[in-house]
Formats: sequence, structure tokens, C-alpha cells
Amino acid sequence: MHTRIESATTVLLVVAALVVAGATAHREFGGSAQGRAAGTAPPPEFVANWKDLVPTGVLVGDSAAPIKIIEFGDLECPACKTFHSTLRDLAREHRKDVALIFVHYPLQMHRFARPAARAAECARDQGRFAQYYDLTYDKQDSLGIKPWTSYAAEAGVADTALFLRCVHKSTPVPSVEAGVALGTRIGVHATPTVLVNGWRFGSTPSGPDLAKTVVTLLEGKQPFAAKNSHAGT
Repeated sequence: MHTRIESATTVLLVVAALVVAGATAHREFGGSAQGRAAGTAPPPEFVANWKDLVPTGVLVGDSAAPIKIIEFGDLECPACKTFHSTLRDLAREHRKDVALIFVHYPLQMHRFARPAARAAECARDQGRFAQYYDLTYDKQDSLGIKPWTSYAAEAGVADTALFLRCVHKSTPVPSVEAGVALGTRIGVHATPTVLVNGWRFGSTPSGPDLAKTVVTLLEGKQPFAAKNSHAGT
């Protein structure tokens, strides 16, 4: 009897763990793959005042690029890492036409998300945000293991002593707090949340979907039905 009770308890614990893991994955990945497969992902909506969101983020790329991709991202988020790879490939193909606006939105469930955001901003202070941001995603599995100064050195941050003092500060980082506040205000619930010239995707866009949207916009056409529109704030 005791053995049966232990077995039943073990099964219940495993099921509970799977439920929690599933809920966490849904929040983090935004249900993107599942939504696309089931055809339940909401169509992109146009955020009329999307340009007002741009100053909160960090520009990566050419400010004159006609296509601006706003990403609310978390540097510890696996889905964000995957999207970053997709975005990087797209940016290489459309080097002069696509720029990223990265808005910090570290999720509470990620232990190193806020420290990583702070470190990226410390690298930004020395003009190396893009390099640090790339490296953090490339070596995301080393967060919490690899010292921040090691990331900094590899990213080309010149003054690692200054960088170290910066990452050890305990005061809030204004740009990170602003990103979280903005995301909360416009209803960001998962990372990455993506807008392309104001078209906000209901789930993480695939590489082909993202590329098609960019090409359509570059042709001067509307990529989606204009009736899907709302204010961003």
C-alpha cells in the first residue's frame, strides 16, 4: 500500500511539473508555434502611434532604414534567441533597409534577465551595445557562468574596469525600467513581442513571415488588412 501511495504521489508531482513547465513555456514563447500550427494566432494589428515607442528602445542598425522592427525582448529568453537568429539573417539580407529597436522586457521568471539587461546597457555606455547584445544571445547558455566582464571583453568593450563598476550598481537602470513600463502599458505578455513598422504580431513571426512582411512594406504595400488597427498606448 505504501509503495502504491508513493507511486501515485510521484505521478501527480510529475504531472504538476509538466503543467507548470507548459504554462511557463506558453508565457515565454507566446504560444507562437502552437498558435501557427492550430491557426489560432491572431492576425497582426497596426499600432497607429508605433513611432512613439521607438525612443524607449535601443537602435541597432541604420537610423535611416525604412523598416523598423521593434522587439520587446529578454536576453535570457530562448525564444528571443531563436528570433534573434532569424532577425540577424534578415538584417544581413536587407542591410540598409532594416533596423532593430530593442526594448528591454526582462521576464521575472528569468534569474539573469535583468542583470544581463544592465550589462548590455553598461556596454551601450561604451558604444558596444550591438556587439554585447549579439554575444549574449550567442552564448546565452553561459549566463550565470561566464563573467560579465568576459562577455564585455569579447564584445570589444574598451574599459572593462568601468564596465564592472557599472554592472555592480544596484540602482535601477532607467532604459530597462522604461522598457518594462512601456511593455506593461501596451499589454506585452510574452517575449519576443514584435512590431514591424507598426504591425504588431500576435505571436513570434517565422523567418518567412517576417521576410514577406518586410518585402511587402519595401514595395510600398500594406502587408495585412488595414482594419486590424489600434492605439499602442
